[in-house]
Amino acid sequence: MKQNLICKPVACFRRWENKSYSVFTSLKATVKIGIISARYLMLATPALTFAQQPDTVAIGKNIDMDEVVISSPMAASTYSEVTRAVTVITNDEFSQLPVTTLQELLENVPSVDIRNRGGHGVQADLMIRGGSFDQVLILLNGINITDPQTGHHNLNIPIDLESIERIEILQGPGARVYGPGTYSGAINIITAPKKKNYARLSAKAGENGLLKSSASAAIEENKTNLFVAASTAKSDGYISNTDFNTYNLFAHANVAGNNSSLNIQTGYKDKAFGAQSFYTPKFPEQFEKTGT
Repeated sequence: MKQNLICKPVACFRRWENKSYSVFTSLKATVKIGIISARYLMLATPALTFAQQPDTVAIGKNIDMDEVVISSPMAASTYSEVTRAVTVITNDEFSQLPVTTLQELLENVPSVDIRNRGGHGVQADLMIRGGSFDQVLILLNGINITDPQTGHHNLNIPIDLESIERIEILQGPGARVYGPGTYSGAINIITAPKKKNYARLSAKAGENGLLKSSASAAIEENKTNLFVAASTAKSDGYISNTDFNTYNLFAHANVAGNNSSLNIQTGYKDKAFGAQSFYTPKFPEQFEKTGT
């Protein structure tokens, strides 16, 4: 008996439906054949693959290229980078503080540790963020003046506090732009010549034979700025072997051109002081004399 079929959107196969030899008749079933989209059949299309020969180099075309120059600046031009922590102290700021030496000023800066020995800046060790005094770089107007033998004399700078225009304290790994020796940071002391002509003279006296005097002047002529400074300090000491005698001479010139500028600086420092138990009580009569 013929079975009625209801065809839906799927195609029905009826060609051999009522034939005696039809296998579909014996199964008493209707066979529905679906159509697979051609896009899926394309996924099974065989493709040729090639394996790269390790020792075979094929050159199809030679191309001659011009010279390519790759360059980058030594340091970024801004202080806002993540790896940098910069503290800038200007002359107008530290002139209002009760300090008379560079060592006393740096004692008030966070993350800076000063081991001050003796008075009036005779000798001190400078450390930043837990590093040692040999891991801090001292620069004068961007020039490395760190003592190459020992960090104990890194602050032997031929200028007094009044001659400093500003101080830049660079902490963290960003200080590496100044080269080796900046594991924990760097301190750049700026003594740029003044823009206006001026002259300054000061003198101080105190007990135990303390005498301090300094003089500085700035001259501006056309595109040339010249700054000179000199100072001296001496004392008999408050106890045995604490006397000191220091001399400072410094000059800084800036000559500006149309598209360039020339900076020249020179300085001299002579320091002699009694180091009464500065480093160890075993040698209380130690005496030091240094020149820069």
